[in-house]
Amino acid sequence: MSSGPRVLSNVYVPYYSNEFRDVVRYIQTELGKKVYLIGIRAMFERGVPLWRFTDDFDIYTPLTREERDKTIDFIRRKYDGAKHVWSRFGFGLDFDPIGHIDVTIIPPTIQDKSWEEESIEINGVQVFLPPLEDILVLKLLSPRRKDTRDVGVALRLGKEKINFEKLKTKAEKVEVGRKLSKVVKKYC
Repeated sequence: MSSGPRVLSNVYVPYYSNEFRDVVRYIQTELGKKVYLIGIRAMFERGVPLWRFTDDFDIYTPLTREERDKTIDFIRRKYDGAKHVWSRFGFGLDFDPIGHIDVTIIPPTIQDKSWEEESIEINGVQVFLPPLEDILVLKLLSPRRKDTRDVGVALRLGKEKINFEKLKTKAEKVEVGRKLSKVVKKYC
């Protein structure tokens, strides 16, 4: 006799595509560059609870134009149907039928040695994982409302993971301190 339904454990595992792995591996092995996970997935990997899903991957790597072009050529050869788009800060790679990788190549002004203190293995490749406060500041630098909302939700759900003094200092350094204050008022 059953006393209720069988209770399952939470089995959600974020999806990291083979395309992600191949792009990172190419940048690291063929170009000899470091790769940093940024964006919403980096926030989740830093321990902020998952509150929304995303199908894209955001990375930063310091590529030259020539290295950028080599990466795009590699992807075109390896993945039939892959497309690239230019952005203000780098380029995006679209894979058919699913997957998108945004590659930022302009160095963030908040980057420092703390960006290389920790790394994480994802789908067979290791990427550096910047501090959560820096990831939040990068989102504050974006003009998109979605990114501002991400910061607000992260402040609420991940407050025990965030060093607020460090966050404030980094935000003021890149002139988004007022924006941070507004987000804190709204969400905290």
